[in-house]
Amino acid sequence: MFIYDLDSNKIRKANDAAFRVYGYDEDEMIGLSIAKLGEKEDSLFSINSSTGFEDNLFESKPIRHKDKDGNSFKVKISYQDLEKEKDSARLRLVVIHDITRKRNISEQGKAYDELNHLIQNSPLAMVRWDKNFRIEEWSDRAEEMTGFKKEEVVGKTPYIFDFYNVKDIFRIAKKIQGFLNGSNDRDQFETKIYTKDRSIIDIKIHGSAIRDESGKLVSVLTFIEDYSQHKKVEERYRQLFESATDGICILKDNKIIDCNSKLEKIFGAARDKIIGRTPIDFSPEKQPDGSDSAEKGFGKINLALQGTPQQFSWKHKTWDGKLVDSEVNLNRVEINNEMHIQAIVRDMTKQKENERKIALRGELFTQLFQNSPIGIVMMNNENKVTMANAAFEEMFGYSFEELEGKNVDDLIVSRNKKGEAEHITDATHHGKQFNMESVRIAKDGTPLDVIIGGIPVYNEGKQVAIYGMYVDITERKSSEKLLQRSLKEKEILLAEVHHRVKNNLAIVSGLLQLQTFNVEEDEQLKKHLQDSQLRIHSMAIVHEMLYQSETLSEIEVSRYMTKLGEVVSDTLQPDNKNIEVTTDADEIMLNVNQAIPCALIVNELITNAFEYAFEGKQKGNIRINVHQQGKKILTEVRDDGIGLPKDFDKKKQNSLGIYLVNTLGEQLEADVDVDSGDWGTSFSFSFAKSDKPGSSSSHKIHRDGVQRQELMAE
Repeated sequence: MFIYDLDSNKIRKANDAAFRVYGYDEDEMIGLSIAKLGEKEDSLFSINSSTGFEDNLFESKPIRHKDKDGNSFKVKISYQDLEKEKDSARLRLVVIHDITRKRNISEQGKAYDELNHLIQNSPLAMVRWDKNFRIEEWSDRAEEMTGFKKEEVVGKTPYIFDFYNVKDIFRIAKKIQGFLNGSNDRDQFETKIYTKDRSIIDIKIHGSAIRDESGKLVSVLTFIEDYSQHKKVEERYRQLFESATDGICILKDNKIIDCNSKLEKIFGAARDKIIGRTPIDFSPEKQPDGSDSAEKGFGKINLALQGTPQQFSWKHKTWDGKLVDSEVNLNRVEINNEMHIQAIVRDMTKQKENERKIALRGELFTQLFQNSPIGIVMMNNENKVTMANAAFEEMFGYSFEELEGKNVDDLIVSRNKKGEAEHITDATHHGKQFNMESVRIAKDGTPLDVIIGGIPVYNEGKQVAIYGMYVDITERKSSEKLLQRSLKEKEILLAEVHHRVKNNLAIVSGLLQLQTFNVEEDEQLKKHLQDSQLRIHSMAIVHEMLYQSETLSEIEVSRYMTKLGEVVSDTLQPDNKNIEVTTDADEIMLNVNQAIPCALIVNELITNAFEYAFEGKQKGNIRINVHQQGKKILTEVRDDGIGLPKDFDKKKQNSLGIYLVNTLGEQLEADVDVDSGDWGTSFSFSFAKSDKPGSSSSHKIHRDGVQRQELMAE
């Protein structure tokens, strides 16, 4: 027997029996290539790792070897790979059974002694059993592995050991029986046992029977490997294997011999439907490039087996026929001294879909960019043009060839606007969005009124460019100038209308005043004329305040009510009484279409209070309250006079004043409430503040020439 290096195929150690069989001395045999020991047709290379045997323990059929002198003889070969230590060579222990030259049992015993000497420092434990399966030899490694000393186990059967799984006892009994009855000469199996200190170790046992010339069992040689670390590594590998986010499978002879759950998900099939099949069974007949899946796929596997890793895109087909985009990596791996292929399959369906969406968004953006009616130009961080759309080219008259690589401000900015343009560009490059109106110059020198927008462009959080957006508002600016001139004219006209209406109402009021001087004898007629005069005057005040206001369509209620109270008081104040009118009003702006009916109602109520509230009293107070609560305008005229008659019903009153209050209240959609007592009388009404329809509604013309959009629409 001898030990050789798997990488160099050179013998590292050999026992005396090997020297005798092959006729070499120690110096000649150590370092000798194992190819020198075999004949051409049955070389010792037949046990090389590249031949693909399924397990570590191997016994060859009879083959021919030759000694130093060229003499041929038949042998059987058994071997066992030695556990590889970190950074050490890969070694193999080979046992040569010379079946041509008969050896007597004593020589075989001597050979085993030499073998025992060779493997004392090996990571494998050697145990030799006699023909009754009692321990004869117990190596130091066996003692180290199990904790049992040689004197504790010699002469004992395998049942001295405590097996972790009771069922293993029956398995071992069956294997012993095979050795005893001659049905089995070689065997290996894994089990778990308790060591002397009750630790649990995984072991792998390789057994080989030694028989005499008549075939009777002489002894059984077993090599025991501590498989615990291997099992832990295997378990960690299995955990990683199963928890991987990619599908993983192991190929042997192009067939899948193992796979993880992720691959089951990708292929849409349970493990038992995957094992034993080839990756081509989960592929369409043709790949997207038109190539044959089988030819291309097996070609990739063969290249990987030759040592060239493969990475490529692949279209897989699930168990139910659905196509799946994937990325495949193939690598050659050695498992149990045999070459396999590890395939890593990454499901690219979502990524491909995202790529398609990104491509679609890119296409949509390109179309939007190119077809946008807004002129857009993109500049890099050096202010050089990298993109420009058709609207920009048409607006300023430059082709993209004239713009590319240029600073756009050098082409379209006039000298007096350079500072402004630099400010916009600098602000945008510092991450600010910018928007303003300005003037830019077309290629032919035409000035263009434009709205300019500056927008920074980011990629992965880093600013890489800026967009300049230009909207041509030249026509709009021209229209605005014309409109402003027209609005100014309308403003003057409307102010003049209010002024003339106020003057005309003042004339009518004056005529009525003159008429009262001619009817001194008829008090009833004089009262009617005064009432009409005050009604007309109240409207005149409205128009006076309108042409003096900023908007020409709204009046400020507090000022109006104060002035109305003063006018009525000056007109109706009796000579022998002192009646004071006060106003408590919020600063409220009312549309003229609400202000006039509100003013007429208040005028009627104040007039009525002067005429009837203070009979028999020398003084009194009339208070006008106007307040806003939310959208409601609350108006009250309160006096501290004698109160209303008990039979007063505002609905049944047929006087013109009450009729006007009710009618105007309906116009405002207001409810008029009356309350009276010894303390006096209160008339109140409330209405919703709104832009009442009418000739002056929504026509807010300001003194600066700006009006509401509604008037612009007219």
